[in-house]
Amino acid sequence: MLALWIITVVVGYFTIKWFLNRLEVGNFGDKYVFITGCDTGFGNRLAKKLDGLGLNVIASCLTKDGASELKKVTSERLTTVSLDVTSTQDVKRVMEEIDEMIPVNKVLPVNLLGLIDVCIKCVPLLRKGRTKGRVINVSSVAGRFAVGASPYVASKYAVEGFSDGLRRELKCQGISVHIIEPGQHTTSLANKEKIIKDLEQAFHRTRPDTRDYYGEEYIKKCEFKC
Repeated sequence: MLALWIITVVVGYFTIKWFLNRLEVGNFGDKYVFITGCDTGFGNRLAKKLDGLGLNVIASCLTKDGASELKKVTSERLTTVSLDVTSTQDVKRVMEEIDEMIPVNKVLPVNLLGLIDVCIKCVPLLRKGRTKGRVINVSSVAGRFAVGASPYVASKYAVEGFSDGLRRELKCQGISVHIIEPGQHTTSLANKEKIIKDLEQAFHRTRPDTRDYYGEEYIKKCEFKC
């Protein structure tokens, strides 16, 4: 009976430990937390605590003084927004602001997934023509050599892989597939100020140990190369 009780306790201990470990949140630098009522009280203390842990905190304050005092004792990661939770219009405005703040990697949806979707929708139309048409996808020299940011390079390599696969599939149907690999062209993507700003924001969103590993000098060197 004693042995059965001991086994039950041990199993229960490890079950509870396993469950609690699953509740732990990792990769703080990638997480965003929105907290209301951060002028004082629990909201204020929670904002400071989570900011100290390395999370990206968006703290709403009712007053400018409350926001100012909170910014004095927190890191650059923490962002304050003015919000009166009793105002529906105010809530809607802040939700739109937060939507703009949270970074979304749009490189793959725009450069690759959108391209694939358009191709798939256009192929049936090309089949209907008396003279079979052709598909021309704009890739980049970055699709041949790793030049530029990794997400951009990956998207262009994928464009070329998809295009080559599509070429083989449609060849027997009389539809040809081609790619164009332009060199550098001045767009908002190649804007130096924007690149530096995005780089700095990404650096400050990372975990503290990651920032310590690379250091501020890494950012300065990258800015110099831009």
